[in-house]
Amino acid sequence: MRVGVALADARRRGSNFVYANAYVPDHIAALSYTPGQQTAQSLSVAGECIARADARVRKSAAGSTQIVGLLARSEGIGSSTIEGYNASLEKIVVESAMEHRSHTTTTAGIIRDGIESVAYALDTLGDQASPISTVGIEDVQRGLVANQGGHLRGYRLTFVQIGGSSAVPETADFIPPPWQDVHGLMEDLCDFINREDFVHPIAKAAIAHAQFETIHPFPDGNGRTGRALFQAMLRRSGLMTHAVLPLSAAIAESDDSLQRYVAALGGVRDVGSLDETVEAFCDFVVEASMRTESLVDETEEALEELRATVASQFRSDSVAHRLVDLLVKHVSITANGAARMLGATPQSVRTALNNMEDRNVVASRAGGKASRVYFAPGILSVIAEASGSEVNDHPLSSLPSTPMPWDVLTGPSRGRPQRGKRCGGPLRTGGTCMRPAGHGTTGHRSKP
Repeated sequence: MRVGVALADARRRGSNFVYANAYVPDHIAALSYTPGQQTAQSLSVAGECIARADARVRKSAAGSTQIVGLLARSEGIGSSTIEGYNASLEKIVVESAMEHRSHTTTTAGIIRDGIESVAYALDTLGDQASPISTVGIEDVQRGLVANQGGHLRGYRLTFVQIGGSSAVPETADFIPPPWQDVHGLMEDLCDFINREDFVHPIAKAAIAHAQFETIHPFPDGNGRTGRALFQAMLRRSGLMTHAVLPLSAAIAESDDSLQRYVAALGGVRDVGSLDETVEAFCDFVVEASMRTESLVDETEEALEELRATVASQFRSDSVAHRLVDLLVKHVSITANGAARMLGATPQSVRTALNNMEDRNVVASRAGGKASRVYFAPGILSVIAEASGSEVNDHPLSSLPSTPMPWDVLTGPSRGRPQRGKRCGGPLRTGGTCMRPAGHGTTGHRSKP
């Protein structure tokens, strides 16, 4: 149903209005859906793919907890990328390892909040013990924008438009329902999600996602919240008990897949059909399931390589051995944070991490005041493959193959620099070695 709404004219001040048509979707709490034969086959195939990926995660030699953490990060990053938030994985993991700062507006900080929202949605909305509520969905969105403006949190109190010029609302591709209808539509959506019936879990999640995006209940974060809701519905249905699908990477794989995703959302708006909506999500699920299995394989290989490298270069009683699992589970760590988790002294952990960096086992970046964040490049590569992101801002292919000894200031003393040349050797994780030229065989590092 379309209704005419009076919208404040963004081009003028005062009581000037333009009129545009907003779409108000039908309630779906009592929706009856029976897939066609082809769609039913697609649902069966997609369900088998999820089950296989879920079993692979559950039985992984790397540990399901570690794998789930990597998958949640991959999905959170991919979902943010769809919305235009792009930052290198190095920046994201550095932001993730640091203590939360209020009003973080960096892109990496926004993506970090998106990663955490996926995990939060799975823990809360994905819990079978309690029904999904409008408050629960709002909580996911509030977490997404927790460090941004307060006006972005909770239900919108104005119109929004999709596409077109914000100065000319009548040019919009789509205008969601008036804000006064949002609460009732969201209550109806939750009734649909919570009802017990025989609709296939993937079909139900796809229809719910399309309806949610049509309602567009929030000023910001609708796409990311909606995709987190999709994951949570698969979790609470029992179809996906361990895995987290990198669904967003599958959606954003190409321009064609993105356009198909946008078109699929029109199924509940009578632009296309529900079968088209469900089939599109079946294909996304199949691709995401394949990415999940690939991530497990690559994580096991990276973990085995990490352990073998540490075993060959460090004594058996070295803290370095205990740091390996932390680097997989948390991806990025600080010396103080790792010391708390291991019950070790910060100095012993810092010494071990620095030694690991000297031997190219880990890399690091500055992480705020007087701290560094450490990560294993191999694990970042696994996440990059699953999420479709860049590991760093300067891919290795762009680095010179031979050291470039730029004439820059070097030296350990702040305020009393010594002019000299940097090593300039390429690092595995991108960037160049910033140690003084001729530092010997102690390994390249990003800072002297």
